[in-house]
Amino acid sequence: MAHILSAPVRFWKCPACGCTDRTQLAQPHTQFHDCPAMNGAGLPLIEVQYPDARVPGRQLLVPSEYGPGNAAVRTERLDGSNDVTVFPAPATATIES
Repeated sequence: MAHILSAPVRFWKCPACGCTDRTQLAQPHTQFHDCPAMNGAGLPLIEVQYPDARVPGRQLLVPSEYGPGNAAVRTERLDGSNDVTVFPAPATATIES
């Protein structure tokens, strides 16, 4: 008889607003949310061992190196890993006739 393993339960938390989430997916993934503390920006949550755990990291607003008008948030984890979420400025166009 074959036994099927269920996907592990993972808990996620936002260091900026305290939002928590739970996933149970087999493939590697990162959970995102629209953070009210960061003006609704879609940011990655940081994995924690249990829902009430202290978040092992922080999120910082940083100037984007991708040109003027762009913004970025760097998610830093205590293990030294990090992600940068870049929010590009809206594109504009001029039509001349």
